[in-house]
Amino acid sequence: MIYVLAYPEFDPDIFEAIEKFRSINEPERARLVAPHITLVFALRDEKPEDFADFCSRKIRSMKRFPITFDRFEILHDPVETTHKICLVCGEGGQKIKTLHHALYEGPHRSGLRADIPFKPHMTIATNANVAPLEKLDPTVIGAFPVRAEINTINIIEVTEGRLRNVRTVSLRD
Repeated sequence: MIYVLAYPEFDPDIFEAIEKFRSINEPERARLVAPHITLVFALRDEKPEDFADFCSRKIRSMKRFPITFDRFEILHDPVETTHKICLVCGEGGQKIKTLHHALYEGPHRSGLRADIPFKPHMTIATNANVAPLEKLDPTVIGAFPVRAEINTINIIEVTEGRLRNVRTVSLRD
C-alpha cells in the first residue's frame, strides 16, 4: 500500500515530548513511523515510483508553510475501529487540506474515502476503548499552540508491516 505523509518539523524538545507520549500511548505505531500527518491513505493499485512522480508534479509549485496544532480531540476512527487522540491543525490546516485534495486528483481518485471527511491532524494515542484516552493529558507535550513547519512530503510504501520511503519531495522556499 502507498501512503503520503508529511513529517512536521518541530522544535527538538516538542518532538521529543511527542515521541515519548506516542511511545507510551501508541507504541506499535510509534516504533513504525515518526510523528506525521497522513495526506493520502492506503492506495493499493498504484506503482510506487509512478505515484511518486505524480506527487512530485502535483506539488512542484507549493511552498513550505508553518502549521500549528492548537487543540486536541478524541476521535473515533471508523476504518481501524479505534479511538484516537489527535492534535488538530489550526494555522496551516487549510493548506494541509489543499495538499490532501491535490494528491487525490488523478486516476487513483477512487481511493479517496468521501464518506470520511478529512480533518488535518496528527494522531498521538490510540486505543480500542475511549475511556483510557479520556484520562490522558496531551498538554504534557507542550503548551498549545504547538508550532511546526511542513517542508517536505514523503511517499511511503508499506509491505509486510514495514515502511519504505519511496521518495521525499521538498516544498519550495
